[in-house]
Amino acid sequence: MGKPRGGHHRRPDFAAAATKLGVTEQQVKDALGKPPLPDFQAAATKLGITEQQLKDALGVPENLSELPEGEKPQRPDFEAAATKLGITKQQLKDALGRRPKPDFAAAAAKLGVTEQQFKDALGFSERPERPE
Repeated sequence: MGKPRGGHHRRPDFAAAATKLGVTEQQVKDALGKPPLPDFQAAATKLGITEQQLKDALGVPENLSELPEGEKPQRPDFEAAATKLGITKQQLKDALGRRPKPDFAAAAAKLGVTEQQFKDALGFSERPERPE
């Protein structure tokens, strides 16, 4: 109980957070920065394939890091990619690893608010850390 369906957390409402913090939505997004990209080379090495094979299977555009602000790539179909590569979905996800969490403290500092105010505005409550 208490876990969102599918194990995914809901996305923050940046517009609502901006209103609560008295800043613009763009300032909130700029403070958080773009999420880091997975290390495709390391993942490909773990899987014994080339980086290009991995990107092709995932449908990742070649210039992913150069996408215009606000434009998001299509979410990869991990099941289809794993099938193309002849591995399991779990092997693919394990090779890609988890993305690091955003640096809320740094984002809050950029906006001149406390980390807790920033988290509250985004709708993240304090939760005990889950074991990895």
